[in-house]
Amino acid sequence: MTETREELIETRRGALTARITGDDQAPPILLVHGFPDSPHTFDDLAATLSAAGYCCVAPYLPGYGATALPTGSLRTRLSDVTDSLAALAASVGRGAPVPYVGHDWGAVFGYLLAARHGGTLDRMLVAAVPPPATLVRALSLGQLRRSAYMGAFQVPVFPDRAVADPRGRLVRALWQRWSPGWRFREADIAPAIAALAAPGAASRALSYYRGIGPGLTTDAAGRRAALAPIEVPTLIVAGATDGCMAPCGFRGAADAGPGVRGLVTVAGAGHFMHREQPERFAELCRDFLSAPSSRGAARV
Repeated sequence: MTETREELIETRRGALTARITGDDQAPPILLVHGFPDSPHTFDDLAATLSAAGYCCVAPYLPGYGATALPTGSLRTRLSDVTDSLAALAASVGRGAPVPYVGHDWGAVFGYLLAARHGGTLDRMLVAAVPPPATLVRALSLGQLRRSAYMGAFQVPVFPDRAVADPRGRLVRALWQRWSPGWRFREADIAPAIAALAAPGAASRALSYYRGIGPGLTTDAAGRRAALAPIEVPTLIVAGATDGCMAPCGFRGAADAGPGVRGLVTVAGAGHFMHREQPERFAELCRDFLSAPSSRGAARV
């Protein structure tokens, strides 16, 4: 069985720590996690994909664990994180485009990467978050209620302490609410709790949410990127019982741009569908990675 190791990867925008699985000489693939999570979330998928001949690179998002943020701001510009991930893709791909798998925030940054740095991506599979333009059109009162936690995260101090709790009470509650059918084990959630309990990590993770409002009002290029049609070959994956992002929020996602190859809803899975239905998710990844990537390729 291929071992996973953690390495510091130098890029033109600084260094990022990543969990790496597979032969360094094999074709690379980026696996980017979300909140509240860590790159350990992709360990099982990385084992499967490395056995299929890939070198899996799962970075800690900037600010998580010991990985630095691009800026010192308490309100992180999402474009800064996007640019850091683009630099990582360029580094591991040695200038060639790489495949990308993103979950939750990792999906958001996939969409932004496709718009801002599309040449760094060969194709992408994005899970648990629809394209921003699709979400805006499909926004409902139900989804606003599901997303109320984002408003609560704007309050200083108290959310930071709750997210940093080494016992992980809030993290556990979010996992249970977002994937109501998943009976996760302590070994499943412990890495996420530990990553967010590292000194300052919770505040840095919450700075992503705190940067959304200012970014929408001051970052015109970022707004255009978020709403741009998807050009990169893309497969979008939703969980049928997702308690964070309602499946109806993906309505119209298959038409979000000429690059979209399809929308797949995983039955019996919630927000963490890659953990709840690992074999199904790995199958989707393998099939999509082996499919033609040209714009004329058949939809899934």
